[in-house]
Amino acid sequence: MSWVEKAIGIRKEIKSEHGDWPKIVELFERRNLFTHTNGIVNDRYLKKSVKLKVSGSSALVKGQELFAGSKYLTSALEIICEFGIKIIQVSWRKLSKEHAKIADDRLGDFGFELIERGNYGLAIKIFEFFFYLEGSKTEERRLTCLVNLANAYKLNGDSKKAEKLLDQEDFSVVNDTFKICVASVGGDCDEVVKIMKRMGIDCDIGEKAYEDWPVFFHVREKEQFKDAFKDVFGREYIPSPKKRRGISNAMRKNEFRAQEKKSDEPLLLSPSAVERED
Repeated sequence: MSWVEKAIGIRKEIKSEHGDWPKIVELFERRNLFTHTNGIVNDRYLKKSVKLKVSGSSALVKGQELFAGSKYLTSALEIICEFGIKIIQVSWRKLSKEHAKIADDRLGDFGFELIERGNYGLAIKIFEFFFYLEGSKTEERRLTCLVNLANAYKLNGDSKKAEKLLDQEDFSVVNDTFKICVASVGGDCDEVVKIMKRMGIDCDIGEKAYEDWPVFFHVREKEQFKDAFKDVFGREYIPSPKKRRGISNAMRKNEFRAQEKKSDEPLLLSPSAVERED
């Protein structure tokens, strides 16, 4: 990491900025154990684990055998994914500043893919990192990521944090696409129905968005919502199942979408989402 910092001129130390650095080190040290000692704890592993205060390290003893069950492997994959995305994003922005907007788009779209696959905790980390990054951002992308972050908070069980985040913004000046998403995340079905009917059958987002988008998870089971959908689109409401896909699949899907869609069109909200109403 020190070499990376020097090579691309990163001022902030990665080790101190990344909160899960001890987990990264433990992960690779355990890999070394599996490769060289058949998983048997040695002095090197003990020393590093204790120094970094890795969880459970105080109970370890030399000669103990470690394993990697499904829970550990799942956690390891998320740790590597988060750290890898952050390193790529920081390096990309440092070496190619003119691509900052594209980097924002890729980061935001990947966070959305994580919400789609049900990995709300990791999605939260990705979106919080988006707002941690320095530099100007388009208003559309900023608000899209903010709504997605609030949705991830709520889907992850933290409704108060979602509400607080949305309350910090003035959504009265954006168009109905943003408004209906904010109302849905807030669980205001009356407002969602009102906006849906106002937007009508020729809405920017299209009827499938009501069945697919994770922001509508909070209202789509209500009969009021289903009846309004039928009134507007003339058919029964058929929600898409909540999917769970691997992170690697989400990354591949995000890459395909990036190739097919316009570079300035963020996932979740339409390109005109922040236009002021007449």
